Order: sequence, then structure tokens, then C-alpha cells
Amino acid sequence: MNKLMSQALRCKLRRDMAQHDALTAQAAALREQMNQAQAQEQARNKEQREQQRQERTARSGEKADREHVVVIDQLDKHGRMRHISRPKTQDEKDAENRPKPSFQRKRKPDDKIGADGERRAFFDDDNEKMDLRTMIERERLMEDDYDETFAQAIANNKSFKDNDTDAAYDEMENNLGSYQQKGKHKTKEQKAERDRQRAIAETQRFNSQLDRCEFCLSGKPSRSLIVAVGVKMYLALPALRRVTPGHCLLVPQEHATAATEFDENVYEEYMYFRKHLVKMFAAESPPRGCVFMETVTHVKKRRHTVIECVPVPLELIRDAHVVFKKEILDADVEWSVNKKLIDAREKGFRRSVPKGFPYFNVEFDTDIGGYAHVIEDEDKFPAHFGKEVLCGLLEEPAQFVMRAKRQSADEERQRLAAFVKQWGPYDWTKKLQAARK
Repeated sequence: MNKLMSQALRCKLRRDMAQHDALTAQAAALREQMNQAQAQEQARNKEQREQQRQERTARSGEKADREHVVVIDQLDKHGRMRHISRPKTQDEKDAENRPKPSFQRKRKPDDKIGADGERRAFFDDDNEKMDLRTMIERERLMEDDYDETFAQAIANNKSFKDNDTDAAYDEMENNLGSYQQKGKHKTKEQKAERDRQRAIAETQRFNSQLDRCEFCLSGKPSRSLIVAVGVKMYLALPALRRVTPGHCLLVPQEHATAATEFDENVYEEYMYFRKHLVKMFAAESPPRGCVFMETVTHVKKRRHTVIECVPVPLELIRDAHVVFKKEILDADVEWSVNKKLIDAREKGFRRSVPKGFPYFNVEFDTDIGGYAHVIEDEDKFPAHFGKEVLCGLLEEPAQFVMRAKRQSADEERQRLAAFVKQWGPYDWTKKLQAARK
């Protein structure tokens, strides 16, 4: 059509009006055809969208008809007991919502104002009489999270974008009662339903995480590089990023996010594996020492923790103490809230790092503790910090170790067979297998 219009314009410039009128008529007829085709295409698209909408509605109705059951764990992700009540049936809800006769209706007195007209309470639960045990339980369950209320009030207050002085914060804190969230005014039934929905969502997220986990023995782990399986832990070889020959992994069989959350029997078995690995590498010629490392980041994602055992020449173990100490002090943000370097050699690692914190921990040979660091900025902290430090200590290019491709299946089988042969005299799990038979 553009070509016809350009030709008509040339004819008009040449004063050939007959040809100009003919070309203009052809262009108008072509434009009409294009408009009709476009209208038909829009009608077809509208009909398809309507059909797809009806199909989605039918599928959603079928899903609603099918009952979906989610089994909620008794303990939440922090190990606390959940208090979830049974949802009420429709008959019970109708009975509660049924209006009462006028002679039974009573105006609820304001229990925040005393008989003398003076205010006695500010929050809804100030007048509740609770013992110390009940108060501690409610605090653990975070039913009254005033810090969250305070943060939410600041986020919703537009004046804080330009005015963030201390006086504004003090005024907000003094008037915190007026900034209560809408959830604080919910009934007990609404709060119970909210807690139940949160528990269901948390359970579904955790089950999805377990299904995708590559280290849980109860799931579908990669068993091609597993060396030995104990009662609570197992020994395996890494598929990627091997720093030295003999680099291996100590992994809990059940899903655990950090060594600080290990039960006593799990930790005892970990130390047993660790003691035999130290003996095995010390018996080599020349002998080698072991560096044990664990990096825990993004705790909310609840990733399966792995403790790495990297054998290094025995004469470098003393240097490794100094190098790791210096690198930890230089790592992460400059101004940190927590202590940058935690010397866990006196109290032990598990007594030095609090639960629920992201951290990096390194220990040497059979020492009870080593050096730990609470990670302040999880996004900026190197994911392979320990391997990079060891590559620098061994004078190896870290990029070759980090970017090395996975070996073929034959090479992995040969590497596994060589490690199993070396581990054989120290494999204490054979006694477990004999006892099971």
C-alpha cells in the first residue's frame, strides 16, 4: 500500500490526475481489505482467549473439588512446637455469626480505661494476666512482635523518606500503640487460621527443598561418588572444585542446614569420621594434614550443609592457621556488628557460634576448634572462600580449580576406587555392615 501511495504522489506531482485517482482508489480498496482482515484476526483471538479462560475456569473448579491434604510438622524451622488449632466447620461459623436477640446484646466495655477515667492499658493484651512461662512461650512464638510492628510503621510512613532524625524515631516509638498492624486486631480464630496457613506454606516450601536436595540420602542423591555410609553421616567425594587429591566431603544423611544444629549423636559420628580421615592422611608418605571447612550462607533457604576435608602437606598446617586468620580479618564488610574472628579453640566451635547465624568455620586436624567468622553480608561473601584461601596457600591458580569441568564417568569411577582402596583399612563402617547382616 505504501508503494501505491508513493506512485500516486509522483503522478500528482507530474499533474497526471487520472493515474493519480486510479492509484488512490486501489490503495483505498487495499486498505479496506487490510482492515477487514485485521478485524477478523482480532475476533479469532478474542474467541481463543475466551475459550482458554473457560478451560482454566473448568480446571480450577476441578482442583477445588479435589481435597488437598498437607501434613504439617509438629516443629517449625526453629525447632519450636507449633500450636495450631483445628479450623472450624461451616456450621460452627454460622452458629457464631447468627445474630443474638436484642435482650442478649451487651456493649463491650472498654477495658483500657479504668473506672476513674484514667487509661490503664494501651495494647489489647495489656490486661491479660499471664504467668512467666506463658509470656516466654508467646515471645518465642512471636505473637507480639513489636519490632516488626515498629519496622512496618516506619516503612508505611512517608515522612521518613525525607525526615529520619532521632526525634522522629522517638515519636514513633512513643506512639507505637497507634501503629498496631491490622493483624493485631484479629480474633483468635483469624489468628489461628493465619498461623495454620503459614505452617502449610512453610511445610510445602521445605518439602519442595527436600525433593530438590542433592545430598539427602532419603531423597535422590548422586550415589556415584559415595565412599562410606554410617548411621547419621556419610563420606563422599566432590564432583567439582577439588583443591587437592583426596579432597572429600562429610555430609549428614538427614537435611541439616548447619553443624551448629547437629544433634549430639550426629556430631559424635562426624568427629569419628574426622579422626579416621586424619589418621589415613597422616599415614601417607609424605604425610599430610587435614583442613576442615564449612560455609553456611542464606540460612532462610535451608540448604543442606556440607563439611569439606582438604588434605594439605603437613608442613603447611601451621602456615594455614596464620593465613586463614589474616584472610578472615580482611574478609566481609569493614564495619561489622559481630566479632570478625572467633577463636573457637578454647570453648569449641559449637559453643562459640550461635544457632541460626550464617558463618564460615575452619578447623585443623584433630583440634576441637579453629577459627570462625559470622558472615555479615551473605551476598558479598565469597561462596568458595575457604577453597580460594587454600589455593593461595598451595600457590595454585584458584580460577583453574573453580572452573574445572566435571570428569567423565570412567575417571570418576577410577578416582572413587583409588580413594576407597586407601580408606579401606580405616573404614569403621564395615563393622556396621557386618552387624546388620
